[in-house]
Amino acid sequence: MKEGLTVDQFIDQITGLARAADIEIYLVGGAVRDLLLGRESSDLDFLVTGDPLTIARNAADRLKGSFILLDEKNNVARVAVRKNGPVYTFDFTGVPHGQVEQDLLKRDFTVNAMALPVTAGLQRDRVDARDIIDPAGGRHDLQSKIVKMVYPGAFEDDPLRMLRALRFRAELGMALDDGTRADIGEAAALLKEVSAERVRDEFFRILKVDRAYDTVIEMDDLGLLREIILFRDEMAATDQNGYHVDNVWEHCLNALRQLEGLDLHELGGGYAGELRGLLQEEITPGRSRGQLLKFCMLIHDCGKPATRGINKTGRITFIGHEQAGARKAGELARRLALSNKETGFVRNMVLYHMRPLQLSRVTG
Repeated sequence: MKEGLTVDQFIDQITGLARAADIEIYLVGGAVRDLLLGRESSDLDFLVTGDPLTIARNAADRLKGSFILLDEKNNVARVAVRKNGPVYTFDFTGVPHGQVEQDLLKRDFTVNAMALPVTAGLQRDRVDARDIIDPAGGRHDLQSKIVKMVYPGAFEDDPLRMLRALRFRAELGMALDDGTRADIGEAAALLKEVSAERVRDEFFRILKVDRAYDTVIEMDDLGLLREIILFRDEMAATDQNGYHVDNVWEHCLNALRQLEGLDLHELGGGYAGELRGLLQEEITPGRSRGQLLKFCMLIHDCGKPATRGINKTGRITFIGHEQAGARKAGELARRLALSNKETGFVRNMVLYHMRPLQLSRVTG
């Protein structure tokens, strides 16, 4: 993006293109939601009543961005613009004149099913509610902090929407409405039909939230986690010895809760800033060490079901569970299409997760 150009100024450029071509261009979807919430958005979607490819090419020229043809058959194009590091993407899709509402009613959630004509003059500090095209009642649900699917069958059409619903819950502090929650519970098994890459990206965006634990618990209650962490049920069926009152799965969930509850200033003292930076450092673009650490909390004892035994005194043991767990964790990481570096991180965290305790006993 041009040096110093803001998203609001970009929309001004699109407004100029719309007026010059005498067509309607609408900002739609999550960008409208974020505009109403006063949140910055780096991914903007537009519906164009004219030729979206021409508008996108003209926009790319004006903004010195890159034109990318996403779908020639359906006339969908993207403009990608870099501004001081981050990349902003702006997608343009054609829509027949007078059919904007029909398009919105095919979207996932009501809070994402709103549109604003760019000629209304869009600014985060002044959006006239009368300009909002809102056939599904998204503005009301946004104010009520409710995630509600637009139409029955939305999850069958794209099962990833179930994870998206939970991500909005986590990122925006919203709650699922009763009907949406019930439908996710019924359709949870469909998540296995979604590509590993798409599931991975949504799941790790949930883990990116500072306090993801409550959302993870709801994911578990709805049956979504067993479609991601395939050995979840065997962990839940494995009780432990006197050191733990919870089963293995409950113990791992609690480990996530404890991790998110740590006070870095208390833990790191004068090194709190360095510790925070270490957790925020990306191992792979879009996924940080902190997100991976949360993932590891959920699976760190995954080797216990296969190694559970009872010794001569009747005590339950898990001899070699770290090695068995490291193998399973590596397999899961690869199945979720994590990078080699991430897979190595996950394997090592599981393999050596007992070392801090062992060292504390030696030095204590």
